[in-house]
Amino acid sequence: MNIGRQNPMAEPSTQTPPLRNRQTEPFTVVVRKAKLKVLSGPDDDKEVIIDGPETSIGTARSNTFVLSDATISRHHAVIQESAGGYLIRDLESTNGTELNNLPVREAYLEFGTTLTLGETLLKFVPFEETLEIFPSADSRWGSIYGQSVQMRSLFAVLDKVAGTGAAIILQGETGTEKARLAESIHHKSRRKDQPFALLDCSAATDNPMESELFGHKKGAFTGAAGDRKGVFENGNNGTVFLDEISELAPGLQLKLLHVLENREVQPVGENRTVPINVRLITAADKSLPQAVKQGRFCKDLFYRLSAVKLDIPPLRDRREDLPLIAGQMVKELCREHNLEKPPQISRKTFEILQSHNWPGNMRELRNVLSRAMVTGTRTSIAPGDLLLGVSAETAATTAAASENLSFRKIEKAAIQKTLEHHRGNKTKAAGTLDITAAALSKKLKKHNIR
Repeated sequence: MNIGRQNPMAEPSTQTPPLRNRQTEPFTVVVRKAKLKVLSGPDDDKEVIIDGPETSIGTARSNTFVLSDATISRHHAVIQESAGGYLIRDLESTNGTELNNLPVREAYLEFGTTLTLGETLLKFVPFEETLEIFPSADSRWGSIYGQSVQMRSLFAVLDKVAGTGAAIILQGETGTEKARLAESIHHKSRRKDQPFALLDCSAATDNPMESELFGHKKGAFTGAAGDRKGVFENGNNGTVFLDEISELAPGLQLKLLHVLENREVQPVGENRTVPINVRLITAADKSLPQAVKQGRFCKDLFYRLSAVKLDIPPLRDRREDLPLIAGQMVKELCREHNLEKPPQISRKTFEILQSHNWPGNMRELRNVLSRAMVTGTRTSIAPGDLLLGVSAETAATTAAASENLSFRKIEKAAIQKTLEHHRGNKTKAAGTLDITAAALSKKLKKHNIR
């Protein structure tokens, strides 16, 4: 993650340090929040940071923000965190609440708006809080594992922000388990008992992406055989995770911004709008800020999405995590492959795992271990068991040399074992080998396998 203080109005972010030997060294974190400041009235210049699900305002001492203005009720109003934003609600006060000089019972707050309570004028402004945090002592956070300083620093930040309603953007390479991390954040949030809904914005589907996001009405377009809810309705009152957010077309970026501003969606072909209340988590690779600078991604939308910005380190930058991660993955894969006992991973196998560059990160590691468990002895994972796909060719060369076998022989044996495991089903075998059916067909001809 990045380190150093940034322009507070540029890219609000959470910053964590590069890998260091001193495991107790603290690091600074910048989190964007909101602040309510008195502009005029008896409590001139008094302010409060909006932190937590609810901030109460009034003259009673039990309020979060206590004011002395006699024209303000004891329990005058409350600001609630909602859908990544803030809602002010008047508590049937004597003199009412005004937003930008207009009386309101409840309304969503935008940065820069003014509030009038009695004879007190307040302004709602953005605020960046700088926190000093030490790396977590834990090597697990939810379903994510890591003992490196980078990951334990990430865990410490997550401990601070998971329970809030802040919008979070996860930045990292493909395969860094951003979706799994988003779900872990959901399970540690106040919305954990509500739905978790996710959508890959780059995935091609039978429905237009606008429908995937906001739903559609029957007959809205060809193939719309019935009414359908989008990801926001499916995740209402819970958490919505949008992966590959940078892939959204410019028109949909603006519609998504409208949804976040108004807390409502309009299904395709529908006249009505549906109110929504979600915590939004998004994911993208590290090129998204550049896309914002180049005008390919809406700046206002990026600002909305990134109250907290977390950079997920690639696997090659935290190789010391591999033994822990691989061990946990093997345990998870045992259930998938119906194995009672996790196979042992040999020392030479670990050496190969740690020497590989892992361009596909955790996803590639999972595929490699899964193939090894399918085609190996099931009691141990040896170097030769890793060589089960094109993505493992770098490791294949190393392992072949260590076992005095050619890559061709190992590849042939791997294909034969995989076909045997799937009882000759070439489609399933290709999936396990992480190659296309066409690629498998060529390899079958190459090795004269029938």
